[in-house]
Amino acid sequence: MIKDRFKKEKVKMKFKKVGLLVGLVGTVLLSANGYCGLQYERELAQKFCKAYP
Repeated sequence: MIKDRFKKEKVKMKFKKVGLLVGLVGTVLLSANGYCGLQYERELAQKFCKAYP
């Protein structure tokens, strides 16, 4: 029973590590594209949402 619990924790840690890695890579890619993306989204928001400043 303790071994099973340990295995589950190990699997959880693997998923967390993978998630963290994917998150970091995603953040780097987004920050590279981030500025252009934000500008684009802002223009879209200004077109379609009248309340958007």
